[in-house]
Order: sequence, then structure tokens, then C-alpha cells
Amino acid sequence: MTARWFFNSRARGPRMDYTWRPAGGGEDRPAREIADRGWHGEPFSDLVSSGRPGLLLFDDRKDGAVLLVTGLIPVTRPTDQVGRLIRVTLLGATAAGDQPGMHALLAAAGLALRGELAGSIPVSYGAEDFGIDSAGWSGLVADAATSLAAQAAAAPQPDPASRAELGKSWLLPDADSYRTQVAAQLSWLIPAETRRPLAGRILILRTGILDQAEIARLRPWRVLSGSTDRATAL
Repeated sequence: MTARWFFNSRARGPRMDYTWRPAGGGEDRPAREIADRGWHGEPFSDLVSSGRPGLLLFDDRKDGAVLLVTGLIPVTRPTDQVGRLIRVTLLGATAAGDQPGMHALLAAAGLALRGELAGSIPVSYGAEDFGIDSAGWSGLVADAATSLAAQAAAAPQPDPASRAELGKSWLLPDADSYRTQVAAQLSWLIPAETRRPLAGRILILRTGILDQAEIARLRPWRVLSGSTDRATAL
């Protein structure tokens, strides 16, 4: 098994609105079903905005893990017929227990947090449609997953006390330094035994639409938010 990838975008012309397209072809129905299901019944749009940079990574045990990255603007800065910037949303999903698929989601999340994803979005635009370079995307994710696995292998194994510390939830400012910090911490989640206590929770949330009370209710493992200017344990 492996991760399934979908991109939400639109063409330049007036005939096509934003729609999901699978990388590698096939149906867009899985993406729509995942989006409709949301996070424990909460719509993704209540957690992150499609019009601004955001990220949601969760493992809900039953249906597997999901990565959503929003507000991506390709380096070519494509515009529609009236000059509005076209944005891209990335959706990745794995089945429950799919370790390679989960590693791929973690790797793509790292690319997004380090600001390396927007320049690598494999989407091209025409007047009537948009296309996806599926092979290019697969290679990019595979390279990122290999790098992440190497980081995990090089890191010392945490003792029980350190493992408990790793499980603490933190609210962090949405700034470059903290996004880079969280990207580095993704390698901690490679071992299944480290990730197991976090199953059923939101792992990473980058949001600009939730206040601190709403964030505290969700209690993700790591949160990046403009609602704070200091690191705070949840």
C-alpha cells in the first residue's frame, strides 16, 4: 500500500471551477469523500482556509491518516481569466496501518513546512484544464521520504522519560523558525511506537482561522498559529 495523492485547482479559463484531480489518474471521488468526512465530523474548512497557507495532518485510527496542505501558490503564479491568483490544495491519504504511506505523508508535510512545496507543485495550467506531473511528484515524495527515514535512523532512540516529553502538545507561532523546527521533529514520528500514543489525534495543524480556545479543544501534537507570539504547552 502507499499514499494516494490529489490536487485541487482550476484551469485559467472561465469554464472550470476548483476541482479535485488524482495524481496518476483515476477518480476524484476518494478526495471528495475524505473532504466530506472531515476531521471527526468537523469540515476541513473549519480548521484551515483554502485561501491561505495551512496544514492539517491527522491519524484517526479507523480510516487512516490524512494530510491537507492549503493555500499553495505555484512558482509560476498562474492567474485565471480575470487575473486572480490560482491556488492549489494538496490532499494525501493512507489506509490505517500503512507505514510507508504514513512516511510519505510525513515527508510531504516536511516539504510544506520548510517552504519547499510551492516551488515543486507538479501542476500545469491551460485555458480549459490543468494537468499533474504524477511521475515528478512521486519522485519528489520518494526522495523526501528517504531523507526523513535517514534522519530517523540517525537519531538516538528516546528513553521512556524522553518519549513522554515527545508526546507533549505545543502551540507555536506561525513563523519560519518554528515551522522549520516542527519539520525537523517529523522524524520523531517515523517509529510506530513513538506515534502510537498520538493515534486518533491531529498531529500537525497550521491554521490562521482558529483562536486559542478552539486550538486547546482540539489539542493537536504541534500547532502553528498566528494567534500567539510564544511557545505554549497545551
